[in-house]
Amino acid sequence: MRNDEPLVSVAMATYNGSKYLPEQLDSILNQTYKNIELVIVDDCSHDNTVELIDNYRQKYPCIRLMQNAVNLGVIKSFEKAISLCHGDYIALADQDDIWFLHKLQILMDNINDNLLIHSDAGLIDEDGKIIAKSHFDCAKVRNKSKFVDYLISNNVTGCACMFSKQLVKLALPIPNEFYSHDHYLAIVASFYGKVRLINDVLLYYRQHNNNLIGAFHPKFAQFLIECKKKADSYDSLLKLASFKGNLEVELLRDYRRAIYNKKWQSRFSVLKLIYLKGGVKLICYYFFLVVMPRFFAEISYALYVKYKYNSRI
Repeated sequence: MRNDEPLVSVAMATYNGSKYLPEQLDSILNQTYKNIELVIVDDCSHDNTVELIDNYRQKYPCIRLMQNAVNLGVIKSFEKAISLCHGDYIALADQDDIWFLHKLQILMDNINDNLLIHSDAGLIDEDGKIIAKSHFDCAKVRNKSKFVDYLISNNVTGCACMFSKQLVKLALPIPNEFYSHDHYLAIVASFYGKVRLINDVLLYYRQHNNNLIGAFHPKFAQFLIECKKKADSYDSLLKLASFKGNLEVELLRDYRRAIYNKKWQSRFSVLKLIYLKGGVKLICYYFFLVVMPRFFAEISYALYVKYKYNSRI
């Protein structure tokens, strides 16, 4: 370890994760970047997750474990882990993925003055079989550069990102109503124009029935539920001083809520979407989802996902 290496904290939330946890812990603890601490918050596991982590702690003093007194859920458990980190940079880790051994080194070499950096990931199934070599090639959009891009959809996967302590100061606490911690962090970082994507695949992101969100597009019914969650999340965003009265947030909130409620907004409100990047496309999509009968709305969504798979609208 070089004396000038900044400390990188790895923040992990665990819950009944003993099946895959050893492989993930090994991949983190054997990183080529050595100046790390691993901060784990366990959310009231009732399998042998805590015992397993305790066994690792005997060998690796860089591991710190905190146990929640009550179940907080994944977002608040991650928020707690982040708040307990001492590092200059923080990387999020799920309990069931596998990191490539040079993941942290590459992120550190490329973050520069950005608030957040993220990478691509390969997708594997429950048995470790490769489903897709690139998460972006099968389900995500790469060309995001502006704040509104991240409001329209998120391409930052928590397990593939690292961010600076400065972002923690700007972003925490996460609003209680916000549906996703990684999307929230991406929105805040993009608001300040400090997000960077590198195209390297730096981990295997495991897909199984217990994924909170997962890598692929939801079915139409779930998409509608996500629209409501995002509308409510943007409501909470507008209560924060940095985003209060922000037109882009207001427009995307109203757009999502109208799709969920299947309610056409006033002509003036709809036309204001043109103000946004890709606004014409949003209006067209909005028309098919809100004005057309449910059957045609479902077809429109399915076709969009099939032929434009790398955007979540």
